[in-house]
Amino acid sequence: MANERESLAVYRRVFTNDNPAVARVLNRIGFWLTLAGQYEEADRDTRDALDMRRRLVGERHPDVASSLIGLATLEVAQGKFPDALESARSAADIYTASLSASHWRTAAAQSAGGAALTGLGRYQEAEPLLTHSYAVLSKDSGAPPSFRTLAEQYTETLHRRERLANRSRAPSSANVAAVAAH
Repeated sequence: MANERESLAVYRRVFTNDNPAVARVLNRIGFWLTLAGQYEEADRDTRDALDMRRRLVGERHPDVASSLIGLATLEVAQGKFPDALESARSAADIYTASLSASHWRTAAAQSAGGAALTGLGRYQEAEPLLTHSYAVLSKDSGAPPSFRTLAEQYTETLHRRERLANRSRAPSSANVAAVAAH
């Protein structure tokens, strides 16, 4: 992280206005801070990168989608599931249009969307997104390992929550015995 901060400082001295290199490093720092659990700082850097990219390239550019995935990942980690779902869906839409529906970047966005749906308790919607995105991220050697790891963690969280939900819906043995006695 220290090297990233040094790079950012150099870029900011060289480029006094918005610049793609500054936005790229800010986005990367925000993502790593999210994974490290430093959400306040991650939020600032991720949003700065997203805002800069929007000013530089507009709303529908893959660079904006990259920042939206970082934002969705942060929002999932913070439990801001409706916001995360919106960010993830926007990123997936941009990547589907600019790259393809089967590209690993689209899968990374879908994975964050699946995590948001899990957080919202919408397990049936989350399952196919997480299953598909994990399969794509696992097979594509160009996908960064961090996205594969996140997809795996999101899928485990879904399965754990489904099991807990099923247990809470299952009647207790005392209730079953009481109903059977009548």
